[in-house]
Amino acid sequence: MPFSYDRAWQDVMAMFRSDWALLVTLAGVFIFFPALVLFLYAPMPEAPPESSAETSVQLIYAYYQANMLWVVLMNAIGVFGQAAILALLLDRARPTVGEALAGAGALFPGFFVVQLLTNFATGAALMLLVVPGLYLLGRFEVVGPLLIERRMANPLRAISDGWRMTEKRGWRITGLVLLVIIVGWIVTSAATSALTVLGTMVVPESVRPLVRGFIGGLSSAALALLMAVLSAAIYRQLVAGDWIAEVFD
Repeated sequence: MPFSYDRAWQDVMAMFRSDWALLVTLAGVFIFFPALVLFLYAPMPEAPPESSAETSVQLIYAYYQANMLWVVLMNAIGVFGQAAILALLLDRARPTVGEALAGAGALFPGFFVVQLLTNFATGAALMLLVVPGLYLLGRFEVVGPLLIERRMANPLRAISDGWRMTEKRGWRITGLVLLVIIVGWIVTSAATSALTVLGTMVVPESVRPLVRGFIGGLSSAALALLMAVLSAAIYRQLVAGDWIAEVFD
């Protein structure tokens, strides 16, 4: 059965319609709030306008060296939030939020390792050779949902099964993910810019950094939530394929 962009997007919209309140709550607590805390207590410094690329890289390196504990902790909370969102969407028993959190907690170590390995591999490939990185983006897209839905304890098994599940569909999945990322980034960037301008006009200068952090965290949380729901929709479509029984024999 061919992978359909339209079917995946309709599933994304259906999941938002049926569980929007729970999804927004989970994203707010585990993705937005950590991003806001990171902005307030360990903000990324801005490079001078005329600084060189080397200076910018050194600035970023110094930032992560000084704030590694904060960055790892806040990102780990965000990853747990993604696992909880997937547990809520992919469990056919329709769990409560508490049950989804409990399920995500039990699978979090493996899920965190999966995210670490696949993101590192994809990021390294993108930096070295763009095309292989884009290919890996599609092949790894369903690894997280697969681990959560099948309650796998072994992250390497999840990566292996996810790789086989996306066989001959990697580029199609990459295309959909890139399309949603680009459109989502444009929309959230425009909304962020408009809200930031509005905020600077109506709030005192002393609280403008907090407003910028709030808006930036809201934007990143919205995009992260969208991508988590999209990964669930892609996984559900692949599982529904007639060929799936052969993959897991």
